[in-house]
Amino acid sequence: MRDREEFLKNKYRDPEDVPEEENEDLVWNEESRPGDDDDVDWQEENDRRKLYDKLRVKSEDEPEEPEEEEPEVPKSRTERLNLIREETRKTEAIRNGSAQRMRERERKRDRLRSFLVVLAILSVMVSAALLYLNNYHFTTYSVDGELSLGAVGTSKLYRFANGNVVLGNDTVLYVEDLDIVWSSLVNLEHPLFASEGAYFALADRGGYQLYICDQSGLLSSVRVSRKIRCIDISAAGVVAVSTESSDSSYVSYFDRFGTKISVEVKTVLDVSGYPVSLTVSPDGQKLLTVYYCVQNGIGESRLAVYDFKNGKQDKSYVTASYEDFYNSDTYLVDCRFFDDRHAVAVGDNELVFLDIQKASVERTTVELKEKTRSVLFTEKHVLLISESDGRTVCRVYDGNGKVESEFLCPSSYELIIADERFVLFKDKEELRLYNVSGVERYVGELIYEPQTVAFMKGNSLLVNTGSKFQKITPK
Repeated sequence: MRDREEFLKNKYRDPEDVPEEENEDLVWNEESRPGDDDDVDWQEENDRRKLYDKLRVKSEDEPEEPEEEEPEVPKSRTERLNLIREETRKTEAIRNGSAQRMRERERKRDRLRSFLVVLAILSVMVSAALLYLNNYHFTTYSVDGELSLGAVGTSKLYRFANGNVVLGNDTVLYVEDLDIVWSSLVNLEHPLFASEGAYFALADRGGYQLYICDQSGLLSSVRVSRKIRCIDISAAGVVAVSTESSDSSYVSYFDRFGTKISVEVKTVLDVSGYPVSLTVSPDGQKLLTVYYCVQNGIGESRLAVYDFKNGKQDKSYVTASYEDFYNSDTYLVDCRFFDDRHAVAVGDNELVFLDIQKASVERTTVELKEKTRSVLFTEKHVLLISESDGRTVCRVYDGNGKVESEFLCPSSYELIIADERFVLFKDKEELRLYNVSGVERYVGELIYEPQTVAFMKGNSLLVNTGSKFQKITPK
């Protein structure tokens, strides 16, 4: 009660201002009546009261949220039935929508399954078609064009880029589908040919002239000071040339414009032997050379691997020295890089596959127990033709020394060429064509004896008849 009285006295400054219903039993006196001299507590209470009234008025002015109306309960039987029907329709619509979405998902799954089935069928059909085409046996051929160049004689043919290089004693031509792209005069009594990527090089064995070319024509002609023995070219157009003098041999580098690069390997013939073959890696940084040396009246082969960096020659840039590949029982005759790391050296009784890494050279040796007749190099493989027990066998090795295919081939042939697709044997007028898996693709005779043959695009062959060139296609 006293608390209430104190509250009212603080709330109203005069007893007359107190409402009648709140004024009951309330006694005012001069001490308890609020006045102007009241302390700060009363003032603070009054400020709080005014703030409260202001907030209350503001809240009363805000619109009230509408109350949710309760659904009217139908009273008649008809209204209840209509409501039931409406609810049933809503339920059926929801159920039908869910069923429709499920049917749509099922249709999408069916379409995906159908697409995968069609894709699998197409893959099988394509595989079957490729298998059929790769193993199809041609029964005849057609002559699809001729190119007359006068007396072409025994001009050699090479597959290069999108066409072929025709090489005579005094002329070189680049031909694409029997169209002469360019020609140039050369002087080659004993021609050497090497190609890699977009470049090829020509040289005269025992001579002094070197030619560097691409699809557009002759890029440079270089005359060296010593007799040329063998050449090779990288994919960048860098040419490695092995030359020799009376007592030494040299391996020099030239770029595609004929400028000599400051890298040269010199060996003394009496100590290291003379070079038989060399090959340069596609990037031009590594050199593999086969040497033949006579020591104490005994001939032996030596294989050297060089790894040049920054165009310098130093012992620290030599990956392997001669002694690392010393072998007096094998006569090495040729070598070839497959890529910047893998290479092979061919001997009379073994194949030496090399994995040339930064700090070491790993070797895989394949012993050859049969008589070797021919060795062919393709971009990624080496083909070895050998004889044993009256059979002639062709084995295809990859860059790691693994046999990818092996098949019987003709025992009599005058010419053999190969690429990554086919192996062709020529014996007088007869041609025998195999794929690299050993499937015989064509056997037939020409009406003339071809001098030389080279692969063209597709299944076509470029044939030198002795008086003209013909494009023939097995069918």
